[in-house]
Amino acid sequence: MYISIERNSKGNLEIDDNVINQQVEYIVANKVAGIKNIDVNVGIHNENDIFILVKLTMADRKSFEHNYDLKALTTQIEETIQNTMSYKPKSVSFAYVH
Repeated sequence: MYISIERNSKGNLEIDDNVINQQVEYIVANKVAGIKNIDVNVGIHNENDIFILVKLTMADRKSFEHNYDLKALTTQIEETIQNTMSYKPKSVSFAYVH
């Protein structure tokens, strides 16, 4: 997979949001069971600030609470994005809907 990372005429970094969305969706889908839907919102501010909000629609609240370690999931998302683009996300947040 090729990732288009470019600088525009002002020197600001331009990254396609779908690249980050697909990476995060893949990680979460493989680590968390009982998900109906995953919605990822990525905000890129200034040049180096990447904010990620992962909205999870869960089938059952109890299955969600016992299926994964939030800290490990956040760390894996940060490491994947840092290895892919050489930028560490400033914030990774989760929202749960059931």
